[in-house]
Amino acid sequence: FLNQKDAVAQLETPLHVADVGPAPLDAIFLVGGTGTLWDFPVCAPLGALITALGQQDKPLAAICHGVVGLMTATATDGLPFVADRSLTCFSNAEEAMLEYDKLVPLLAETELVRQGAIYSSAAPFEPKVIEDRRLITGQNPASAGPLARVLIRQLSAMPS
Repeated sequence: FLNQKDAVAQLETPLHVADVGPAPLDAIFLVGGTGTLWDFPVCAPLGALITALGQQDKPLAAICHGVVGLMTATATDGLPFVADRSLTCFSNAEEAMLEYDKLVPLLAETELVRQGAIYSSAAPFEPKVIEDRRLITGQNPASAGPLARVLIRQLSAMPS
C-alpha cells in the first residue's frame, strides 16, 4: 500500500467533511470509538451531509459511538433526524461496565433518546443491528459484520 503514491497522497491530504457533498456518495458509514463523542455531536457539516443523504433516501449506517454523528442531522420537518426512528448504539450499560461513563462528555444512548430516538439494545457486548428504513445502526463492535451485510443488501438493491 505504501508504494501506491496516489493512495498515500490522498491519505496525506484528507478532505474536510464540509467539502464533501452528497452527490458522489451512495451511502455513509459512521464508525465509532469514544473520540467521536467529542467530535461528531458538534460537527455541523457532518449533520448537514447526513441530512442531505437522508433527503436523497441513501443508506445511513452508524455503529457503536459513531451513531452520535446523527445528532446534528435534521429530518425534513426540522426535528432531529433520530426523532421517532428505531436505533441502537453503544449502551449506557456497556459504558458503565467499562467505566467510560466517567470519562466521556456524553452517553450516546441518553443523548439520542433525548432527541426522540426509539432505543433498544442487546445484552452488553452482544451484537444488535436495527434497520429503520435507510437508517442502519449497530450497537457495538460485535455488530460490525451484521451491519455491513445489511448495508451491502441495501446498496445492492439501489438503482444504478
